Amino acid sequence: MKKRACSIRILILLGLFISAQQVGSACTTFCLKNSRDLIFGKNYDFPIGHGIVFVNKRGVSKAGFAWHKGQPLAWVSKYGSITFNQFGRDNPMGGVNERGLVVELMELRETRYPDPDERPALDNLEWIQYQLDKYSSVEEVLTHVDQIRMLPGIGLHFLLADRSGATAGIEFLNGKAVYHNKEGMPLSVMTNSVYEESVRHVQQYEGFGGTKPLPLGSSSFDRFVRAAAMVNAYRPADSNAPIDYAFAVLDSVRQRKGTKWSIVYDLKNMAVYFRTNIASERKEFSIDSFDFSCSSPVKMFDINDKRSGNVVQAFTDYEYEANRKLILMSYSETPFLQGVSLDVLESLAKHPEFSMCHTVQD
Repeated sequence: MKKRACSIRILILLGLFISAQQVGSACTTFCLKNSRDLIFGKNYDFPIGHGIVFVNKRGVSKAGFAWHKGQPLAWVSKYGSITFNQFGRDNPMGGVNERGLVVELMELRETRYPDPDERPALDNLEWIQYQLDKYSSVEEVLTHVDQIRMLPGIGLHFLLADRSGATAGIEFLNGKAVYHNKEGMPLSVMTNSVYEESVRHVQQYEGFGGTKPLPLGSSSFDRFVRAAAMVNAYRPADSNAPIDYAFAVLDSVRQRKGTKWSIVYDLKNMAVYFRTNIASERKEFSIDSFDFSCSSPVKMFDINDKRSGNVVQAFTDYEYEANRKLILMSYSETPFLQGVSLDVLESLAKHPEFSMCHTVQD
């Protein structure tokens, strides 16, 4: 035990000093599961780091943004959620709903979304909000994953987890949804390579059947191996608190110039912890602290606010101008999105204003 703990501490320290390669939307996710803990960790790696944490309400009538011709998909949110957004309200990079379902994204260049067909379609960020709005478990998401189509866009894949301890990875390869769960997901870790390729790659390394020492680079495969090694090394009896250990895993795969947010979801205790490269002090909130009823105001919090500790009381009522400012900043500062017209961005900022309470039952 002492030798393994020492090697993991060295790995953490070395990981902090690795030279980061140029990153696009990279990211690392993992789940730390045992008899006592159920922790989900996420590093968000991207060229820009501003964002807003939104408290989204249940019982809201919504429709997808009209990025394409045809009738947008419409739905009613069954569950409230808390999401981390960079490209506007209802377009999250990831988040958790009030039932403990987490959905988080990572870039995957091998992605090929389905060709147009008769199914309703959503943008890949709206797709995340849809899952959090509609479903309470990983099993429910997987049951319905083929009912809607993903619109063409940046290639992404997704790691999901819920309070039962279920995890799944969803990818879109060769025009079809492919998912990994249960025995098909031996390692609850994802980076920026096709999952099956990552699992084959890790088998070359010590602790996974191979002889190679753990890698120290910042590539997708290297981050996958290091995160998997640390997840496997954690035991409930370790002196490290699970939240601290999860942040240590995120530190070990942090990309010095690329990692903008680090988020840890404690699903057993329904709590969220996060920090950013601009506001490095850890913040936290309990999911159950928020009112998700449709009749109450939508709440928001600047992800780079300098406060630390419990920030529930620092959430403020939603403001349209804050959402508009976020959208204009993010699209103008992201090189591959700078061609989107101002008219479209103004429409995107106004789009949530058309959502309304579906019933008064809550």
